[in-house]
Amino acid sequence: MLGILGNFAAILMLYFSRKRHKWRPFHRLVLCLAVTDFCGIMFVYPLVMYRYSSNFNYDFPEPLCHYYISFIFTYAPLSSAFIICAMSIDRFIAILFPHSYGGPWKYKRVNLMLITQALAAFIFAGLHLVGLGDANAFYPGSWCFFNFTGDDIYNRANSYIYSVVGILTVAIMITLNSIVMVKICRRTGCRKLMEGGRSEDKANIKIIVFLIAVVVIFTVLWLPLMVDILLHAAIYLEGQGDLELDLLRLAVTNAIVDPWIYIFLRRETLEFVQNLYWKIRAKFGGGLTRRNSDRQSLSNNQQQQTRGNDNAEASNPV
Repeated sequence: MLGILGNFAAILMLYFSRKRHKWRPFHRLVLCLAVTDFCGIMFVYPLVMYRYSSNFNYDFPEPLCHYYISFIFTYAPLSSAFIICAMSIDRFIAILFPHSYGGPWKYKRVNLMLITQALAAFIFAGLHLVGLGDANAFYPGSWCFFNFTGDDIYNRANSYIYSVVGILTVAIMITLNSIVMVKICRRTGCRKLMEGGRSEDKANIKIIVFLIAVVVIFTVLWLPLMVDILLHAAIYLEGQGDLELDLLRLAVTNAIVDPWIYIFLRRETLEFVQNLYWKIRAKFGGGLTRRNSDRQSLSNNQQQQTRGNDNAEASNPV
C-alpha cells in the first residue's frame, strides 16, 4: 500500500509542478521510474496477496507463474535499475559536458535512453520465455522468477547474464555519481557550495543529493539478490528457502522507497530545509558570535585597565 500511495503521489507531484520543471530530462526519468515502480506493484501484488489470503491453498497456474508473474518480477526491478543508471548518465553529461548537454537534442537523448532501457530490460527479463532456462515458483510459492537455482546449462547461463548485467549497472551508477560529486567539489569547493556557490551548482547539488540517495538505497536493497543469483550460477549456493525470499523482499522494497525519496528530497523540500537551516544558524549562530565578541571586548578593556594601573604604580613608587 505504501508503494502504491508513494508512487501515485510522486506522479501527481511531478504533474502539478510541471510548469516549474518543464519536463526537463531528469524529471522525465523520475516520472518513468515512478510509473515503472507503480506498475510493477499493481500488476503482480494482487495475485501475491490472494495467495497469502487463501492461506496458501491457492496455487498459481503454471502458465501464470511461468509467463506472467516471473516476467513482472524480473522486468520491473531491472527496468528501475536501468532508469536510475540513465539518471546518472544524464547528470554525468550535464556536469562534465554542459556544451554537449544543452539544446533540443537533450530531449531526444532522454527519450532514446528510455526506449533503450525498456527494450534492454524486456530482452534480459524475457530470456527464460524464449527457452534460455525456465521459470520456477519460489518458497513459499508466493512469487515466481526465472529458475536461477537450476543447475542445467541454460538456467545457469540466464543467471549469469541477469546477475552480471545487474551488478555492472550498479557499478556504473556508483562510478558516474562519484565522478560528478568530485567534479562539483573541485569546481566550487564543497564547503563554499554548501554556504552559497553558484546558483547552477546549487541546483545541481540538489539533484545529486536525490540521485545519490536513490543509488545508495537501490544498491543496498537490490545488489544482494544479484550476488545470490550469481553465486547460484557459480554453484557456490544451492537450493532455495528463506534467504531467497528475504532477498526478493529487499529488492522489491525499492519500488516502495523510491517515490518517498523523491517526495522528501525534491527541490522544494530541500529548499525549505536549507532555508530553515540558515534561519536557525543566523538566529543562534549570530547570537553566539555577538556574545563571543562582547566577551573579547570586555577582556581587552580589563587588560588595558590593568596595564594602566601598572604604569601608574611604576611612575609613582612608594
